[in-house]
Amino acid sequence: ILFDEFAKWEGTDTAAWTAAGDATPCRIPVSTAFGAAGQFYDLVTDPSKDKIRLHWSLHPLKIEGGYCNWPRKKEDELLAKEEWDRLIRSPWYDQEDMRRSPKEMAQELQMDYIGAGNPAFDGRAGERLRTLLRTVRRPLTFKNINLGELTLEDAPEVRDSEGFLTIFRAPDSLVAYSLGVDVVEGTEDGDFAVIKVLNRRTKDIDASYFSRINEVELARIIKIIASYYTTLDSPWVGIETNSPGLSTFDFCVEVHDVDNLFMMPVFDSALQKVSFKKGWRTTESSRKVLVSGVKNWLLERKGWADPRLCREMSTFIVNKNRKPEAKSGCNDDEVLAFGISIQVDLIAPEVEA
Repeated sequence: ILFDEFAKWEGTDTAAWTAAGDATPCRIPVSTAFGAAGQFYDLVTDPSKDKIRLHWSLHPLKIEGGYCNWPRKKEDELLAKEEWDRLIRSPWYDQEDMRRSPKEMAQELQMDYIGAGNPAFDGRAGERLRTLLRTVRRPLTFKNINLGELTLEDAPEVRDSEGFLTIFRAPDSLVAYSLGVDVVEGTEDGDFAVIKVLNRRTKDIDASYFSRINEVELARIIKIIASYYTTLDSPWVGIETNSPGLSTFDFCVEVHDVDNLFMMPVFDSALQKVSFKKGWRTTESSRKVLVSGVKNWLLERKGWADPRLCREMSTFIVNKNRKPEAKSGCNDDEVLAFGISIQVDLIAPEVEA
């Protein structure tokens, strides 16, 4: 069975691939690049699978006069060996580059899965994202969260970091932090609740937490992490208060006495004044603000982000209705939590050392 343009199948790709395994001993997926997610991307990046790559440079007329200026720029030094053909050019390629959009070039000629499709983070932001995905930084340590004692305990190296606080840099007494929190209902097969700890000086992600945990227990975890990263002052904590998040916010206030809970400023055009709402309310317009903040962070090329967040950013797209969201079958919890931490950093006051 041959699956044509398999990367563009939405919602049915995994089920179709699995079901075809009982109907034939030979499954052949064919496609140009279209987003860094889905069954086709999983097959392409699976080292155990045999693959045939038909790069444009194999065409004798298109490669005529071909050249390669290595390294073209600093980011190219981090390219994996299988990505080197992205640096090949020719007079034909240069002409195509002038007449076609970056997305077309990524999809049809460069075999660039992050730049192809409809990525929310494209162009120079996509280039920065590719660099981050190739930048290796091991966690400094893992912390087990004791919900009963409201404390953090040392944990050994873990295979799966779900439910652990992953620390990439220890708290610095001269640095302030902001926390972004994406809340879920904590069902067994649902999305993840995510907490991102943003260093307000370096703009790095210094710690991260994710788990399928309910909104009540999440408030305890926020208290523990916020206390751990209390340095110059208590960190500002931005909690998405859509649906169950409002309960998390209230528990943080009434039960755990969490300081510096972020209140979202909202301008009332009728009354011509600013009011404040609990936490961060994600609406159609505020969602675009979050995504814009993440894109600006990528363009500024200052901070560092962990691999889990970067992978979610690589599958974050703009759908047919122009709404930025996770590609079908992917998650966006990390992106939203990170976006909130950025907005909190931009809006909330910062104590000087």
